[in-house]
Amino acid sequence: MVGNAEDAFDAWFYPMVQHEHVELIGHGESRVVYLVNGVVYKVGRPSANRYEHELLTAWRAAGAQWAPATSLWEDRDPFGEAYTVIAMDYLPDDGSDPDEATLAEIRRCAPQTCRENLHTHAGQLYLIDGVDIEVFPA
Repeated sequence: MVGNAEDAFDAWFYPMVQHEHVELIGHGESRVVYLVNGVVYKVGRPSANRYEHELLTAWRAAGAQWAPATSLWEDRDPFGEAYTVIAMDYLPDDGSDPDEATLAEIRRCAPQTCRENLHTHAGQLYLIDGVDIEVFPA
């Protein structure tokens, strides 16, 4: 499993209670991204988090090295509101050139993804936003 329930809750609740160990590191069209104790947590539209988790998990099971491991954390906050948070390892871009074959494979699965969603980390290219995936593995 990636991350833990306590850190997922801290990311979810961050706009209301700002913890020192939670850092805002990005945002997209429908989600906000936090770094908590070395793990990325994406907060926002539950359907986007479920979709990303499902697709990245399926591609990883099919052998795609570019699909990072994820965990889905779902619960209710103290006010009874349901939340869904996806967690993945923090994979900062190290600036190295991406492998062209891996890039071509990602482009077949997520043809509309933008460069900001592709990170090369420790020599491996990753798609860090699985919401862009349009194709399930065969």
